Amino acid sequence: MEKNVQIQIGEFQKELDEVRVQESEQAAHNAEMDVEMEKVIQKQSFEQQNLDRIMAERGRYEEELAEINSGMEKTVGDIEQKKADI
Repeated sequence: MEKNVQIQIGEFQKELDEVRVQESEQAAHNAEMDVEMEKVIQKQSFEQQNLDRIMAERGRYEEELAEINSGMEKTVGDIEQKKADI
């Protein structure tokens, strides 16, 4: 009887050790995934900041282009008016 109990204890201990190893491996894997997730989040944030900056620059350039076009139209109008006056 005592021998059977000792055998069962040994088997349970072996099973417990295997589960602990699996748990440790899973914890290590989860830690790696957490690091990878943080890298992805950081990269996404960086890319979003770049996109926001580029969109703001584009908006400024479009405004500048509209001003240039408006100035050119005014200049053309002035030239046509001067030609008509001559």
